[in-house]
Amino acid sequence: MNRAVSLVAPCLLLASCGFVSGSELRAGYASLSLGGEIALDSSVGTGLTSIDLSDDLNVDDAAGTFVFGGGLDTSIGNVSVSGFLFSQDGRGTLSSDFGDIPAGTSVESSFDFDNLKAFWSFDVLDLEVFRLAPGVGVDLMRIDATVESVTAVSAFENIDVMAPVPMLFLEGEVDVGLVNAVVEAGWMSVDLGDADGTFWDVEARVDVPLGDTFGVFAGYRYLSIDSSGDTDGQAFDADLTLDGWMLGGRLRF
Repeated sequence: MNRAVSLVAPCLLLASCGFVSGSELRAGYASLSLGGEIALDSSVGTGLTSIDLSDDLNVDDAAGTFVFGGGLDTSIGNVSVSGFLFSQDGRGTLSSDFGDIPAGTSVESSFDFDNLKAFWSFDVLDLEVFRLAPGVGVDLMRIDATVESVTAVSAFENIDVMAPVPMLFLEGEVDVGLVNAVVEAGWMSVDLGDADGTFWDVEARVDVPLGDTFGVFAGYRYLSIDSSGDTDGQAFDADLTLDGWMLGGRLRF
């Protein structure tokens, strides 16, 4: 069974039982940019000093990636899932120490920022053209950052953190027939053990139907992480943002 059929078949089965009143699949392209500051303590604990992703590492250019999403409208609320895999490389000179790599070192860096968002919401206001639904969910965020000296082969540092962040969500939708606009906003300030901080996730989409089933959408995604913690025995601090635009198509059943 191919992937499209394997995804659609359960939705049709649930719909036939009256549990699901509608479902949606989305896929598209996003152009995202990573910015902010990051710090890593040395192995002997000399303290944290931040480096700027733009000025020190030159990883602020936009990079393209595939984005996906979907949703189910059920008798007990709405379920939404979306995600992407982001990667960007850069080269620069450190203005401050980063782990055991001293300031002034020329470095190459790579950043992976992966995200999977899933939440459930329930309509508290459902009018003909406007809907408001609070909810709860999880944002699975993974950051894998490697900074390596271009002159000393053994001089490199890595921060690899994956955090399933519980979040409070608020979903709003305006439907005027020819255009449908949706905003999904998530927030949480939480201590996760190895990392604690404040997390924001905002996604806004405008959908234009091209028939009963197919449509196109344009949107904007914004993620913010202000977090500190420990990775492999070294303290780190990250104040990062990832944002950009999206374009794609959707199918509704």
